[in-house]
Amino acid sequence: MNLIQEEYKELGVAKLTKIAFASDIHFDVNQLDYKKYLQDQIDFLNKQEVDFYFVAGDSFNDFQKSLQYFDEFNNLARNTKAYFIAGNHDMVRGANFLDLEAPQTEYYLHKKTLKILGTNYTVIGNNGWYDYIFAKTKLTLTDNEYLKFKNTFWIDGVIDAPISDPERYQLVLEQVEQSFKQVKEENQNEQLILLTHFLPKLDFVKFTENEKWNISTAMLGGIGLGKLIDHYHVSFVDFGHLHIRFPDQKINNTIYLHQPLGYCTKNRHEWISLDFMTEWQNTLKILEF
Repeated sequence: MNLIQEEYKELGVAKLTKIAFASDIHFDVNQLDYKKYLQDQIDFLNKQEVDFYFVAGDSFNDFQKSLQYFDEFNNLARNTKAYFIAGNHDMVRGANFLDLEAPQTEYYLHKKTLKILGTNYTVIGNNGWYDYIFAKTKLTLTDNEYLKFKNTFWIDGVIDAPISDPERYQLVLEQVEQSFKQVKEENQNEQLILLTHFLPKLDFVKFTENEKWNISTAMLGGIGLGKLIDHYHVSFVDFGHLHIRFPDQKINNTIYLHQPLGYCTKNRHEWISLDFMTEWQNTLKILEF
């Protein structure tokens, strides 16, 4: 229970829980000094009475910087608890495979579950990965050809990889299913919220006439995670990575959230405005329970 909830409790008034989601902030790629905006972000979330703030990956191009940001956020914030998972950009520097799989701080939600007290919702965090299957629905390249393409053109080529991408994706599926089972075994009626970085459904992949882009879809996600989401009737999924904003989308029984901040650089301008706080607020998704 945070300070706002305690104040409401003293007044004998039940306060709804608010959860905010963001992704793909890319502080360093966007050449933003996060320290200039940290208190403004906290103040905005406090004004909105947000209890929990979740970031679905790609905060920095350095895992240590991501850890530092969320540590500073939680040290400063009085009413909002902030959590994150790692996207592929967070994995580029500052951590190897074993580091990313380790618990790190309480704010790093990979392989963890977080019960939202006062509600019947639990958040499950997992960084996610990919197994080339999206591209394989259209193309006939081998795994080695996808790997060569990744190592040549994709930033993920520098990420520590002691196992193959399909093996890494299979590990993700095992971890997520274990988390789903754990929550449901404790309470069959508990509602699930999944926080992950990579795309969980082929529905979000758009193929074009650009061959290079079509090959790149191999590194976007995989189908297996979507099947688990369907099987366990997950209520909400928040993901990142795609950098294409779209309204909440319901597939089967699950509502998918994807409102990434994305890039505002000389070569890639994905923002509507030029102001970080304006753009961040406009892409922030807030749910109320």
